[in-house]
Amino acid sequence: MYLPNVANTLGALGYAHLHWQQPKQAEIYLKEAIELLMPLAQHAPQLFNWKLDFAKQLLQQALNTPDTK
Repeated sequence: MYLPNVANTLGALGYAHLHWQQPKQAEIYLKEAIELLMPLAQHAPQLFNWKLDFAKQLLQQALNTPDTK
């Protein structure tokens, strides 16, 4: 199953864009990661709930950070 890897990559890109003060771009990647993680977390919560929660926290940070670029 490759979707967890795609979600991880999208989350990492979102995290990187937050680090680079590009919250709008981070928001795009994190929303897509969350979309992929939601059904995975429903199917296997012990494996994916923490990833989903972390992606949601990062998204909240992106939404609360002004875009400087």
